[in-house]
Amino acid sequence: MARVNLEILRGPYRPALLGGLEIESCRILTDLSLRCDGGWTPYRPAIIDTGAPISLLPRRVWQPADLRPIGRIRVGGLTRRPECMFAVTLAVLVLAIRDQFSEIQPIEAHALLADTDDVPTLLGMRGVLTELVLHADIRNGEAYVETAP
Repeated sequence: MARVNLEILRGPYRPALLGGLEIESCRILTDLSLRCDGGWTPYRPAIIDTGAPISLLPRRVWQPADLRPIGRIRVGGLTRRPECMFAVTLAVLVLAIRDQFSEIQPIEAHALLADTDDVPTLLGMRGVLTELVLHADIRNGEAYVETAP
């Protein structure tokens, strides 16, 4: 069973700070690489997002990758108003995640490929967290994923 430790990033929640309120936010991060011609892309930080059904990748991350486009769709975040939706390419790709000591790859996953770099790099459920076992003990500062037994 392979295991990759995840980074827990804590800090102030900026929207609350703008309203004069102090509240802590928390994110879980890993390093992500995509399969491409001749190997793998350089590793980049990615947010593990348990609320995202599918991964979301900015153009600079997915552009060099080998991928299989499925089609164009429109997606949105907290609201589904038409002016808040944007077009992406739904695709299948192969990714790897790592910490400083170990790596899990290959992982075949669906991803939403943004046309711009104006989106965060999010690893969602489909193909990533549905195939790995996620352990998160935020209170004690421990989070990791491992391959299923």
